[in-house]
Amino acid sequence: MPELRVILEIADGELAPYMTPGQEPEAMASIEVVGCLPAGMTSGLPSFVAVIELPDGQRIVAETSWRNMSLALVGLAARWGTP
Repeated sequence: MPELRVILEIADGELAPYMTPGQEPEAMASIEVVGCLPAGMTSGLPSFVAVIELPDGQRIVAETSWRNMSLALVGLAARWGTP
């Protein structure tokens, strides 16, 4: 199963290990589309998919298990509430 790190409250500088050296937060990519693939995992279970647009206009598809994403959302909702 893919790993997904959840940070309930991101502190200044905590994203630095995930960014290109010198990259500014304004240059980060944006999420355009999210959804689930009904049998996206090798096991046949659903997966969560996000289409991400990079600053240069290229698009990538990121995927994790629906289980990972749903548990991450439960944790975030517990910390921040539902909008």
